[in-house]
Amino acid sequence: MQNFTLKVALMDIAQLFPSLTKARNSRRAKIPRIKGKFRVEIYNQLATFIEDGFTPFRTTQILAIEYGDTKKDPRAKAYRYLAKKLTQGDSIASALEGAVPQSDLYVLEAAEKIGALDEGFRRLIYFSEKSAELKAKLFSLIKPAMMAAAALGILYVFATGVLPDFATMIPVADQGGATTSLMATGQFLETYTLPILVLLAGYFAISVALLPTLSSRFRDQILKRYLPPWNFYQMFVANSFLLTLGTMMESGIRLKDALPMISKLSGRYLKDHITQMDALLSAGSKEGRAIATELFDKENQRLLRIYGQSDQFESRMQTIAQRSLEASLRRVDNIVDASNLVMKILIAAIIIWIVMGIGGVVIPMIEQNI
Repeated sequence: MQNFTLKVALMDIAQLFPSLTKARNSRRAKIPRIKGKFRVEIYNQLATFIEDGFTPFRTTQILAIEYGDTKKDPRAKAYRYLAKKLTQGDSIASALEGAVPQSDLYVLEAAEKIGALDEGFRRLIYFSEKSAELKAKLFSLIKPAMMAAAALGILYVFATGVLPDFATMIPVADQGGATTSLMATGQFLETYTLPILVLLAGYFAISVALLPTLSSRFRDQILKRYLPPWNFYQMFVANSFLLTLGTMMESGIRLKDALPMISKLSGRYLKDHITQMDALLSAGSKEGRAIATELFDKENQRLLRIYGQSDQFESRMQTIAQRSLEASLRRVDNIVDASNLVMKILIAAIIIWIVMGIGGVVIPMIEQNI
């Protein structure tokens, strides 16, 4: 306890006599990367102690000492960096600049101005956790895709490699229907599998490259509705936008100010939709109707327009974001469940097909030997 008090006292002396640490501060500290679960942990600790009456500087100062001088613990490095920046007179938003997403800084700056910094951190924690939840749901679609790839791989190996060797032992006229259909499928796969894989790889590579930038009516009307990865990207971007907007507005930032802030951090696709929202607001449209562009699906457009009839639209923005996210999570769950069911049926059908194909060769061979 004495050692802890001494360290705190020495840090306070360093504040009173900046010349004592001038040489150390002359070298710019490397900005730590605070992201993912680590960012949620840092925000949670800061929110807890600030809520209990600690100032941001005192919180970072004490936590820097508690986590020690070890270079292995990223928390020690983060809190030392923040304490140093706050010592120099920076706000918490300025201290975190470059270490966290810019949208977080807007929220923290607004929350600090109204004296609700702990609430700002809590809102960002909620946003981070829900964004991570949505990402995890979307990535869960990989499992049925892998199941499909495995099923088609088994079919390819059997239809092009195994079955043809056995089929040569039996005249074509004696082979069963399942055997001949598998043989025909094998010939098709042997000829077209590589071109199909190249086309699919090219399609997904081009799509991923264009996701943040391509902005057109065709994308909003067709691509985002029916084709992956466009539909899943749109789902993620739309919900991230609503969560960011709701978090900023709950922190005291007005809608007309929040839109250009988000636009600065966005790719062309989202930027074009925000420009459209801003134009509709300037033309006198109600807030909910202005935001309800083709960025959102029909259900969310209706939700925004309904809430837009209320005089408390800005205070309800976080509620809208939560409902939209919950609906998207349910939609992804339904897609995953349906995909898993389809893949199980597909695998069962392929296994039955293969068994029947084997029977179409083995049974005639047995009959010949009787």
